[in-house]
Amino acid sequence: MKLAISEENSKLGRTPNVNLPPGPAGTCRKDALCWSSGICYARKAWRQYPNVREAWTRNWELWKQDPASFESQLNDYLTKKKPDRFRWHSGGDIPNQDYFGMMVRVAKQHATTHFLAFTKRYELDLSHDARNLSVMFSRWPGMEFPDHLKDEPQAHFEDGDEHTYEAGDDFIVCPGSCKECDSCWHRCPVLFQKH
Repeated sequence: MKLAISEENSKLGRTPNVNLPPGPAGTCRKDALCWSSGICYARKAWRQYPNVREAWTRNWELWKQDPASFESQLNDYLTKKKPDRFRWHSGGDIPNQDYFGMMVRVAKQHATTHFLAFTKRYELDLSHDARNLSVMFSRWPGMEFPDHLKDEPQAHFEDGDEHTYEAGDDFIVCPGSCKECDSCWHRCPVLFQKH
């Protein structure tokens, strides 16, 4: 089974990324309000494009059936392409602790590539010592955010009516393109507005 790596998208530009099935039936947490609200940005691609759905599902099946091959294929890609940046999951989320361990190993093996992941998997232990891996905790209106993560890098969401930040919080508003900004890559607090 071949790992599917997307080499660009409209927001990330030419930043390669690997994706997994989104939503509670996929790799996201079961109470993911972003999915049930219909605002999940990966949901549109998942529903509208059969080739996307097939590729993301294949990645997930590869990880479940042969995690060593998943990791090896990703390492081979990164060794060959040597990208400056790599994004984990513009669709899907970190499914479990073993998967996160693989993410850390991959980051350490490719020290010249900067890796970024957003997650709502607050229950996982995402501490690590890979200097080139940034993990941002995604917040969503109505989803309880654990107190023990309050000092960790956070990505807030605002839909016009609801938001996850407090008055006076300091963050950068996402301009909608990583080509224009790299704040998330440096673990700066960021605000995503509904679009």
